[in-house]
Amino acid sequence: MSTFDSINEKLRNNEKEHNAIMEKIDEFGKKLEDVSVKIASLPDQILERADRRYASKTAEKLIYGLVGVVCAAFVMALWELISE
Repeated sequence: MSTFDSINEKLRNNEKEHNAIMEKIDEFGKKLEDVSVKIASLPDQILERADRRYASKTAEKLIYGLVGVVCAAFVMALWELISE
């Protein structure tokens, strides 16, 4: 085998290896894109999960308001007992 033939064979092998590496890089790029899409949707999923697990802001404000009214009524009742 001449040096020219061995060089051509090595070039063909390099080309095959290059194509295989490029295919793997393309597959990796697609997988990376899928992962980035999943990561981008995480905040929305977390908020939806929190909305299902915890009370809404409206209910929270209503409960705090009622607690405030009960506490104010208690303090006023104490004041009336003390002031008599």
